[in-house]
Amino acid sequence: MARPKKAITKAQIKNEIARKKQFKAKHKTEHFLAQNSDFIEHQLDDDLIECHQTRKPAPGQEMFFGLMDEKLNASKGTYYFSWNKDELTLLWEGILYRSLGSLRYINEVGSLYVELDWICSNHFDAICSFLGLDASLIRIEIPKILETYASPKELAANKYYIGLKEYRQQVLNDAEQVTSRTYNVEEM
Repeated sequence: MARPKKAITKAQIKNEIARKKQFKAKHKTEHFLAQNSDFIEHQLDDDLIECHQTRKPAPGQEMFFGLMDEKLNASKGTYYFSWNKDELTLLWEGILYRSLGSLRYINEVGSLYVELDWICSNHFDAICSFLGLDASLIRIEIPKILETYASPKELAANKYYIGLKEYRQQVLNDAEQVTSRTYNVEEM
């Protein structure tokens, strides 16, 4: 004797139809720029993503991508940037000017320590070299700027300021000795 078939309910039919209508990717694909060596993938900040979702940028921020931007990988929250020499120059100049400009307005000892630590680093040398600037000439002027804008109490305890001040004196003394020696040679 044949066994009777089980009845299918309307709810089961509805769920099966809904399941079949759902979009399912056949396979996961990488973003088309992932293999392009000219582009680098950068993670977007949460506040930037939220700004674009609400379409309300924060003051001073601009929306630099649209939801249909081909460089945007919305599934991972990343954006592909192409860095050419002009863009790198703009980036490094911005970092350099922000750092040097912030020396005028530093009110906290910790932030002064961080800025001077960076100015005394090899990274600072590399950025200045990329921009065609002499890092030592910039470092020579830092103590003069700090004496104008920072409080003496902050400067007295900062080892980087003390080192830069000694460096400035040494370079200026060496320059005076070199010019006096060349002056004496010309007299003879």
